[in-house]
Amino acid sequence: AGQTDDPHFMLICRDITDGVTAAEQVEESRRHADRLLNVAAEIIMATDVDGTITLLNDNGHRLLGYKPGELLGRNWVDTCLPEDIRPEIRQFLDDLVRGQSMTLVPHENAVLCRDGSRRLILWHNTVLRDGSGIITGILSSGEDITAYKELQDRLRSTEATAAQGQQHH
Repeated sequence: AGQTDDPHFMLICRDITDGVTAAEQVEESRRHADRLLNVAAEIIMATDVDGTITLLNDNGHRLLGYKPGELLGRNWVDTCLPEDIRPEIRQFLDDLVRGQSMTLVPHENAVLCRDGSRRLILWHNTVLRDGSGIITGILSSGEDITAYKELQDRLRSTEATAAQGQQHH
């Protein structure tokens, strides 16, 4: 007797403020990293050990004539390098991945743009490692030095012409 049919509610609350804040901080960090990558004047690229592009900033895509994100998942050597230098660069990158080459040694090579034109890039590379120290890929930054090299060649040509002119006097 004395029992009522009034509905009863039980409310359990959990403060998730810290969790939300941590998730927001992670997301903000990711957005910040994206902005840093995309404000860089250089090409910023990462490939896995097989040479598949896992990261390429917007500037890298633009320089090569592609839309942002379009080259992700494609093989770097097969897609973006002129055929005549592919074996040499593939060997260089394989040596990096196997730890048989020094990292951070700058080198220059041509890249192939979507329209078939070539640009000369000065690269700086380092290997990426997982928590166990195993090499998982390569991180590269590249600077387009095409205009600089063309100017250098023109200056050399002008100097050579001037020197020849002097010899005839």
